[in-house]
Amino acid sequence: MVGLAGTSNGDLLDRLEGDHGVFVTADKNLRYRQNLAGRRLAIVELPTDRLPAPKTRSAEIVAAVTSATPGSDVRVPFPEDQSGSDGPAA
Repeated sequence: MVGLAGTSNGDLLDRLEGDHGVFVTADKNLRYRQNLAGRRLAIVELPTDRLPAPKTRSAEIVAAVTSATPGSDVRVPFPEDQSGSDGPAA
């Protein structure tokens, strides 16, 4: 959706809920800030949105989206070496 910059998380979920069943995000705090109980929208959380991680893990993302149910919060794990994390190298 275009034109949603600056929209609060609650408003964003409200707007998406009517037309979409699943919201895919890399926002790790969304599940703590929003109560999904009673929502018709599921959240699929990626550990990163930095490429190439999401591209190389498309099968896992599709499986998570397919298995998501209304009001659920599904986390897609990526191996550490593909997450694109900004953390210190080991």
